[in-house]
Amino acid sequence: MFRAGDVVDHNTRAHGKDFLRGGWGGFAPRAAGSDLAWGQAVLASPLVSGPRQALILLFVIAVAQCIWYWPRLPEVVPSHFDGLGHPNGWLSKQGLVAVYLGVLAGTSLLLGGMTSLLSRTPVALVNLSHKEYWLAPERAAETWAYLDRQLGWMAVATSALLVAVFELTFRAAFAPDHRMPAPGIWIALGAYLAWTAGWTIRLIARFDQVPRPSSPIR
Repeated sequence: MFRAGDVVDHNTRAHGKDFLRGGWGGFAPRAAGSDLAWGQAVLASPLVSGPRQALILLFVIAVAQCIWYWPRLPEVVPSHFDGLGHPNGWLSKQGLVAVYLGVLAGTSLLLGGMTSLLSRTPVALVNLSHKEYWLAPERAAETWAYLDRQLGWMAVATSALLVAVFELTFRAAFAPDHRMPAPGIWIALGAYLAWTAGWTIRLIARFDQVPRPSSPIR
């Protein structure tokens, strides 16, 4: 399982200035072309390769789901359910598949691109504990890279939840009463909420205290 407190690797520390070239968080204007170089560096970094590969795998699973279920689904399928799992909304199977893949792709892009957006936000508008320390020029690259990885894993967890929910939705289309299996949805939601709580606690703890000068960064 992902550990939100993973130590940022040595290569990121050693090459932090490459990410900061031109300045992040409003420290200084960027040189022309630095945005593209930053994006390529982040995508190639081992810090984000795990979440990125997991997101690709989940999207492939989602496409495989749609291909398998497509010829078997009725033309109209349940798409929304009440608290007891009874359907109270319906879509065409084309609409359901479009919503599924669109929401999955949008979630990955939104969470995956959030760090890039935040890194271009003035430091005064960034809500981060001890941001004067963590976003100082000499450690801003490490901070943004760490956040990039954490938000990447959050995108993975959210996408995994979506894959599970739509799997249950597909199955509900074949049930006589079109009811969503109650244990499955509550297990999926409970696991996601528990993971999110742990992720949030570790993320807050990571930035809540400033290391002493003699102490290594956790």
